[in-house]
Amino acid sequence: MAIVPLDLLTVSVVWPFMERNAHGVFSGRSPCPGLNALANHGYLPHDGKNIDYGMINNAAQEAYNFAPGFYIDAVNMVFQMGISTTNRPNETFNLLDLARHDEIEADGSLTRNDVFFGDDVHFDASVFAPVARDLGLDQDRRADGYVTVETAAKATKNRLELAKSVNLAFNASAHQHATEYGTTALYLLTVWDEQKQASPKPWVRALLGEIPLQLHRLLCSLSLISSFSGGSDPIQGRVQQGAFAEDHGAAWQSD
Repeated sequence: MAIVPLDLLTVSVVWPFMERNAHGVFSGRSPCPGLNALANHGYLPHDGKNIDYGMINNAAQEAYNFAPGFYIDAVNMVFQMGISTTNRPNETFNLLDLARHDEIEADGSLTRNDVFFGDDVHFDASVFAPVARDLGLDQDRRADGYVTVETAAKATKNRLELAKSVNLAFNASAHQHATEYGTTALYLLTVWDEQKQASPKPWVRALLGEIPLQLHRLLCSLSLISSFSGGSDPIQGRVQQGAFAEDHGAAWQSD
């Protein structure tokens, strides 16, 4: 997949989508940067409420070029867990419902603090800063402009070790273990460059750092990509069911 850079957008195009509440934080959002981006930019309901599977499926195809059905297991899991607070809990959910600790959200997020510290929903720059350094996002020169699987795995490992060292109530549950590298695989996949076998640093920074203007450019670029073989995802099978981590087992365990 080749990323198409766009310089046609202005801040005035982006900020109308970024509605904030009186406290200066986004309302109706989840701990997931990818889903928040879809709501912030109109692919999902802007208020983040009453979302059904069809909305997620269409948004993922249109914005991220994912294959149809990519999120079916994840959405079904939300309904099976019974965490929806809508008036149709077997059909719809709110983005904020995904913050239910150790149901969907888990300790050791790359971009959020642990619930032990009070807020596991909103982006935390102090949490993301060391992750960004480990990913080399401050060094996106042409010769070193991509995040590899190995680099991403090490950054995730470092973040987990730091979270465990400072959070006395860190919940190393089976769910936390299952998601710790799955979320890494997912963000890599979202902006994956098949030719480079890595993800461009500017897009990783925009997605994880939730940078408004860069995110808008990213979403517009992904929607223009036609080298995805009709919208199918070239590494989807390696990500789902943990296969991505299994393919790169040595990297996930490396120091």
